[in-house]
Amino acid sequence: MKIQVSITKETSGEDLRDILVTALEGGIGYWAVCSWPDSMGYQEALELFALGKVAFTIQDDEGDEDPAELTRDRLLSGLGQWMEEKGTVDIDPGQIDASDADCIVQLALFKTVIYG
Repeated sequence: MKIQVSITKETSGEDLRDILVTALEGGIGYWAVCSWPDSMGYQEALELFALGKVAFTIQDDEGDEDPAELTRDRLLSGLGQWMEEKGTVDIDPGQIDASDADCIVQLALFKTVIYG
């Protein structure tokens, strides 16, 4: 038998920034190229992303698909879907590895894992 439960988990902008950094610096590198507004550096873009003020553009490295915009809210949605699929909310975002971060970003962008 199964029971469906809805649970709310508090997540900070810092948690989402950490997941994004893990994805960008190892998780999605085998399939994606990432960019952010030209007017700012990487660290500034990460800080503004955590506040929901900047989006990152993710493009598959073959250039076959249209670029997708990764916003804070989309990453939050991907994290929620990932936790739901894992069947737990007892997860420390600071302990998410590159493979998990890759899955979270793919879920955020595509609602499913396409690559890997």
